[in-house]
Amino acid sequence: MRLHIRGKNIKLTEHLREQVRTRLAFALDRFQPKIRDVTGRLSDINGDRGGVDKHCRLVVRLRPEGKVTIEETDRNVCAAVARAADRARHIVGRALKRR
Repeated sequence: MRLHIRGKNIKLTEHLREQVRTRLAFALDRFQPKIRDVTGRLSDINGDRGGVDKHCRLVVRLRPEGKVTIEETDRNVCAAVARAADRARHIVGRALKRR
């Protein structure tokens, strides 16, 4: 499973990248043979103004075809990633069960 992490208006430190990798690996590991790749986009919607504005968007591309998109927003980027990864586990599981 390939993982691409991108950021917009947010500093992607190696520590943050590793947290995202770890969280997604934990959530999606059992589906790894059925997943082509995962793209994670992290953004800070309001910039330095604060608020509930850390956004995480995950796009999971499945094998042989198909795509699942999950979006979560929270005050903390790690919390947004955790919730998105948890939802991805459920939604990918359902999508694969329907096949």
